[in-house]
Amino acid sequence: MSVATTEISILKLRDGAKKTVEANTSTMMDVLLATGNAQDSIHYGSPLEDPTLLLVFVDWNKKSDHDACSESDDFVNKVVPVLQASLGAAPAITHTPFKSGGATANTKRPALDATGKLYTRVTILRIVDDSPDKVRNLENDLEEAMSRIKEPETFRWGQSEEEFKEVTREGDEGDEEIVWRKQFAVLEGKNTAEAFDGGIQLDNTQVLHSFVVKLTTYPSK
Repeated sequence: MSVATTEISILKLRDGAKKTVEANTSTMMDVLLATGNAQDSIHYGSPLEDPTLLLVFVDWNKKSDHDACSESDDFVNKVVPVLQASLGAAPAITHTPFKSGGATANTKRPALDATGKLYTRVTILRIVDDSPDKVRNLENDLEEAMSRIKEPETFRWGQSEEEFKEVTREGDEGDEEIVWRKQFAVLEGKNTAEAFDGGIQLDNTQVLHSFVVKLTTYPSK
């Protein structure tokens, strides 16, 4: 079974909600794994830059499998109440089919065990000009960045299935002007948090999110 897409959820927790989430972690994650459409483990953790956030990574066979899980009775009854009580803002969620590098890359799990390192940096980018030529240029830049790494299997990138809503002109409801921009996600792995450089900087992009996190695997191995 090959992975089609990786869900990355960025959750903003309310003050004091971390204990509630921790107490319900196994229940919520068992709901996802019980679908049979998520791969055999889930990774999660709070980024070093902001411990009030929780990042959750799930490999799904396809995005529609995640959508179906979110509409299931178990999800509505067991997961939604915990999220409603714990989240301080709407979650930021992307689904990305990641490209794998290196001969030892795990094609079954291109994202979660991809880096094989203690720390993962996740970066979500939006492209400023998403004309076909500019998209190809960015893809070439990412491929080149991956080829320059000594361990290319520790670098993953892909174009997300969701697009970023950019408001180009404010106005009354229904009167604003918006443009939908393509998004890309990048995962990098290092053995120490200090080993990461200043961050990904590519032409024609804007960084929406960039976090370093030490991930926990559920169920533990």
